[in-house]
Amino acid sequence: MNVLLKKKNKKSATPSTTSSVNSSTHNVASTNASSSTQVTSTASLKGGTGSESNKHRNHKSHDVSTNSSTTIVGSSSNSARGSKTESGNRRDHEKDSNHGPDTSSSQASVTNTRPELNRSPGSLLSIISARAKIDREEKKKDKKLEQEHEELKGQKHSDFTYANAGIAVKSAESRYEIAKEELQILKDMVATEEKIRKQEKRVESERKNRDEADEKLEEIRDHDKEIADKQREILSKMSEDNPYRIKAEKEARKKEQKTRKWIVKQDEKEKRAEEAANEAKEAEKLAEQEKIASEKKKKDKAESIVAERTNYKREKAARETKCIEEKFERLQYNNSRKKGERERERERGKGKTNNTSQS
Repeated sequence: MNVLLKKKNKKSATPSTTSSVNSSTHNVASTNASSSTQVTSTASLKGGTGSESNKHRNHKSHDVSTNSSTTIVGSSSNSARGSKTESGNRRDHEKDSNHGPDTSSSQASVTNTRPELNRSPGSLLSIISARAKIDREEKKKDKKLEQEHEELKGQKHSDFTYANAGIAVKSAESRYEIAKEELQILKDMVATEEKIRKQEKRVESERKNRDEADEKLEEIRDHDKEIADKQREILSKMSEDNPYRIKAEKEARKKEQKTRKWIVKQDEKEKRAEEAANEAKEAEKLAEQEKIASEKKKKDKAESIVAERTNYKREKAARETKCIEEKFERLQYNNSRKKGERERERERGKGKTNNTSQS
């Protein structure tokens, strides 16, 4: 009896275990079906397939565990499986009915009440695609403008060219000033006409060289100024947030500020040089005036000495002449006195002769 009861307990336990396994399997299948976004019928088919496989698996295990009373266990398991299958089918049918008509009706109601929800994704995509297209076009345009800006940048003159042009201008100006000074020296020295004409030709040649150097420097500046204006126009066509534009404008401002400082520095330097040149000219002029005054003083002194000597000689000559005249007068006087005496003596002698002859 005990053996039979144990066998019956085993028989009764086996179907319950099998049904519990089938129930868990069915629950997993139904959970997978409910989580899926596809049609619910597919989930029901999956549930049926799972139940059939469970039937085969449970039936096999049941045959192994219970070698005796196969017919009883088989019928019990079949009845259990049938009931579970029917319950599973009812659940699947309920889920299908819930997922099917209810979902479609809810979707229809949502579609009817909020039609913009159906249009919003398409509108958003169109806006995004349009924005992307505009961005691509702007990037393409900016890239082309960047290339044009770089090409213009390559056409600008370098700092070395500016330095050489500035040196040429200063050198030409210096040669011109030297030539003018030499011409003035020749005129002051009362040089020959040939030397003066030759120096005048040199001054004219140096003046032309200076003007050509100035024109060349101005051409370089005007060319680069025109290029800079074109570059600014190109940058203005780019997007305001373009990194290349921001960097280029920053570099342009920095270079412009540097150029302005250099120009101010050069102007101050030229101003100081001009002031120094003017001071040198004033000093030279003052020295020349002092020299002229000194020479005039020397000349006046020499003339005074010459005049004094001349007066001395004149006075001396006058004195000598006077002495000579006085001597001559004395001589004449003496001669006249002697002549009178001789005449008187002659007359006296004649008187004596007459007296003698009368006697």
